[in-house]
Amino acid sequence: MRTTIFVLVLSTVLSLRAQTPRHLGPLLEFPIKGWDFGSVIQGTHKKKTLRLTNKGDADLIIQLAKVTCGCLSVTVTKKKIPPGESASLVVSLDSNRQRGRIKKHIIVTSNSRQHGQVFIPVFGEIKPVYRLEHDNLDFGLVIAGKTAKVEMKVFALPGAHPKVGTISLRHEALKITTRVFAEENGTHGLIITAILKQTAKPGRLVVPVRINLLEDKVDALRFVVVGAVLGDIRISPTKLSLPAIKSSKTREITVELSSFGKTPFRVERASCIDPHVTVEKDSESAQEKHTMIVKIAPAGFVGFIRTRIYLVTNRADQRVFTIPLQVEVRR
Repeated sequence: MRTTIFVLVLSTVLSLRAQTPRHLGPLLEFPIKGWDFGSVIQGTHKKKTLRLTNKGDADLIIQLAKVTCGCLSVTVTKKKIPPGESASLVVSLDSNRQRGRIKKHIIVTSNSRQHGQVFIPVFGEIKPVYRLEHDNLDFGLVIAGKTAKVEMKVFALPGAHPKVGTISLRHEALKITTRVFAEENGTHGLIITAILKQTAKPGRLVVPVRINLLEDKVDALRFVVVGAVLGDIRISPTKLSLPAIKSSKTREITVELSSFGKTPFRVERASCIDPHVTVEKDSESAQEKHTMIVKIAPAGFVGFIRTRIYLVTNRADQRVFTIPLQVEVRR
């Protein structure tokens, strides 16, 4: 009898609970997991709109809507969304000064019981109005005293007509010029020419170049001019990466400096800052070729020797030569 009464009471309680309306509170619903702006031409603007719906039974408050990039902006048509109603989240993409693939986020914070903070990814690809044929202009190896020239094309999108403003670079022996080109198939743009003058000094060439275009919404053209100017004096080898040696042994390596033009020169100093490495000159007099002996004497030292050898000549245009040296010393 008692069991029957308990079952009847429990059934009544559960029935009353089922009839009691459930309080949902504010619930944010958004239909997509991300936006793809697709392909966007640099300098243009695009907008997309997302519906934010309140599926709850209390007012949904949009507390914050922000983006993770200055190229995006976001606005919400209303901050307070009653139950069953929607608001528009409008996202604008400004492609000025942008290029390539982009992946950013929109962050929406609200009082929703679920999805209180939502991260919405934004994708797209910004196509530049002007595309460089290469990332750099490479002279390769140039003999000192000779003039060299290299060129590359800048391809323009249909309807674009490049107008060059200022050209910025820091190298007295390098000159950059541009000219317009147009082909029968419709391809058009600029040809950039880099001219290395005879006055270029021997050594490695790495010169950043910026070409400003007379268009407000288009980024400048940036590339690097690279190469190497070979002087009359050549060094061999240019670096020393040696096999491991024992700490009780001594190793000797030969380094040569020679004049390509058969012009005698002097080696005024040969040195190394590492105490386990010494450099011996072959002669104090002027010669077309000099041979130095590099001696590595660990004398019990164990570990890595990483240093540089310095050779100083009497030539003003090729004053100092450096040779990186690396070797492991074992017991």
